[in-house]
Amino acid sequence: MTSSSITLPSLIRGDLVRLVPAELWMAPRFAAWMNEPDTVHLMGGIAYPISLAAEEDWVRTRLEPSWDDGVFLAIEAIDGAEALVIGTIELRHLNAEARRGEVGILIGEPEYRGGGYGTEAMALLCGFAFAELGLQRIELNMSEFNTRAVRAYEKVGFVFEGRQRRRTHIAGRYYDVLLMGLLREEFRGAPSREPRP
Repeated sequence: MTSSSITLPSLIRGDLVRLVPAELWMAPRFAAWMNEPDTVHLMGGIAYPISLAAEEDWVRTRLEPSWDDGVFLAIEAIDGAEALVIGTIELRHLNAEARRGEVGILIGEPEYRGGGYGTEAMALLCGFAFAELGLQRIELNMSEFNTRAVRAYEKVGFVFEGRQRRRTHIAGRYYDVLLMGLLREEFRGAPSREPRP
C-alpha cells in the first residue's frame, strides 16, 4: 500500500443498492453499456465503440483505490437473493489538501434508471467520502438535457453552481454542461423511502 492508498470496506450497503469494489470480470458488462447509444448520449457523448480490451485496460487502472487514481465501484441492485451489477460510480480528481473530489455515476441497465437506484448510490458514495475520506466538497457535471440526473442529485443535496455553454457536442448538436456541488454540511444522506413489501 502506498501512502496515497484508500481502504475501502468490502461493501457499502443501502436499501436498494450496494457499492462494491469493481473487478476485472465486470469489464464485459461495462463495455456493453459504453457501446449503447442511449447510454453514450446520457454520458455526454463519449467516443464509442469501446473495445473489451480497452475497457479491461481502463478497469485495471481503477482496481487500487487511491488519492491519485480515485475510487471506482460497481453498483449492485439488491433484488432478491442475488445482486445484479447495474452501474458504476466513482470518485475522481481527488485533492487531499483541499479535501475535494468529483463524482461520476452511470446506471448502465436502463430498467434501473429512474427507480431511485442512482440516487441511493450517490448518497452512499457521498456519505463514505465525507465520513471516511474527510472530504469537504464533492462536485459533478452533466449535460443539460439530463434532467432526471439533476433531480436525483438535488435529493442528495447538490446545488447548481454554474453552466458551461456549448461544452459538449453530441449527435450534431451542442449542449451546455451543468456544474453542481455539495458541501459536507449540505449532505442530506439517502432520501427516505417507503418500506418495500
